[in-house]
Amino acid sequence: MAARIRPRLDLDSDMVKHARRLARQAGRPIVRIAKQHTTVSVERAML
Repeated sequence: MAARIRPRLDLDSDMVKHARRLARQAGRPIVRIAKQHTTVSVERAML
């Protein structure tokens, strides 16, 4: 039987899922604006 790997941080998985959902929701308008106002050239220049 394989040993169970313990996460590095002892965080509530439901809380993590909720935080990720909120982050996705908060970031959605930013991504929408970026997609409308940027080009591949600009993205490459930023790297």
